[in-house]
Amino acid sequence: MLKTIYVVRHGETDWNKEGKLQGWANTHLNQTGINQAKKIAKWFKNIEIDNIYSSDLTRTQETAKFICLDKKLKAIITSLLRGRNFDQVSSLTWEELKANHPDIYKNIMDESDEVWSKLGIESIMSLKSRIQSFFNKINPNDEHIAIITHGATRRHMLRFFGLITSTQRPKTSNASITIIDISNKSKFSYKTISDIDSI
Repeated sequence: MLKTIYVVRHGETDWNKEGKLQGWANTHLNQTGINQAKKIAKWFKNIEIDNIYSSDLTRTQETAKFICLDKKLKAIITSLLRGRNFDQVSSLTWEELKANHPDIYKNIMDESDEVWSKLGIESIMSLKSRIQSFFNKINPNDEHIAIITHGATRRHMLRFFGLITSTQRPKTSNASITIIDISNKSKFSYKTISDIDSI
């Protein structure tokens, strides 16, 4: 039975550094991101992990690789752990999105408004559904797992377990580690290590 979930946001990419929306774009870690991934692997050295699950996008697999090497585990790769698909607005900065598509910028986090679907942006409900499907498919014998994923996915996992509300948007830094404790079924909890460099 699942007890502990370590949700890791991938290391930095050039698009992160430039403030661009990535979505499903297959970007690579930059040198900072590689260094962050190595530090994450060191942090996990004495942590018990049954399985490592990773989004199938390149930046998450590159982050997972260092943890897998240290833990001598092979990552289970799945598209269910991708972040939100930004489709036609991928590669824009938030400022460019606001300037070029103000209606979409205003409503992009709205779970009911469909104005953003005009440009192929994935709905919040679709993202939620993928997260639900992921947890339905994990190994039932897993007790402690690491999930290498994306900022939006991490946020909606916290919502999935009832740890934040739909309006809360806690900051998610690159290479942050969020520890979700569900061992006490009557009271779930979480904490986040936002700065891997501080460890």
